[in-house]
Amino acid sequence: VRSPGSFQLRRYMAGLRSGIRSQVHEWMEPDRAAIALALLLGDKGELDQETKASIRAAGIAHILAVSGLHVGFILLLLLAIARAVSLQGLGRFVLILGGLVFYVALTNAPASVVRAAIMATLYAAAIIFDRQPRGWNILAAAAIISLLWQPLGLYSVGFQLSFSAVAGILYLHPVLTDRLKSMPMGAWLYEHRLTRYVTNMITVSLGAQLGTLPWQLIHFQQVPIYGLITNLVAIPLAGMALVSTVLA
Repeated sequence: VRSPGSFQLRRYMAGLRSGIRSQVHEWMEPDRAAIALALLLGDKGELDQETKASIRAAGIAHILAVSGLHVGFILLLLLAIARAVSLQGLGRFVLILGGLVFYVALTNAPASVVRAAIMATLYAAAIIFDRQPRGWNILAAAAIISLLWQPLGLYSVGFQLSFSAVAGILYLHPVLTDRLKSMPMGAWLYEHRLTRYVTNMITVSLGAQLGTLPWQLIHFQQVPIYGLITNLVAIPLAGMALVSTVLA
């Protein structure tokens, strides 16, 4: 195909993805490269069926579908960079917005990443400009913007799962946290960093799973029962793998 004379973002990003793919294969063995590319770009084409089946059975398939989890790790990385170079206010917001837009373009702008990037941008804007971030307002704004951009997305499985997962977390996580803190043994769990982390991971994961339960049953007729346990290990490892791959 004859190359056009003008700059095209989609063409440039396709070339960049191809270069990243080649570099990852140069650094890693094929099976590890396949997982790294799935984490970074959402490209699961190189994963073999056995690996996919094992990941689904373990209840951690979401870590290979580029979505809010991945955008959250990218946001944390951008915030760390902003702190390292002492960026404040508008400068920090521009860095975060630019980084998120770049990541959306790099992953070829799937709807799940666009939705998560909208939420992350709104959350970061609230923090940076000294406003109280309201989870339900951010979720509703992201839904409205997403549906203005793609109205039929309301009927997609990804839209239903991602928004119901966040809604489940927003509603159930604080409720479960308050209940646990009111119990003698539960209060002890929040006194130590490790037990607080594990407890929060469980309540967040439980909120997400209960929020998505109706859609899981409607669309897939199955619910992964190991997710509460395996996600305690899989999510931190996925975060470290994603951030280290981005930095590399």
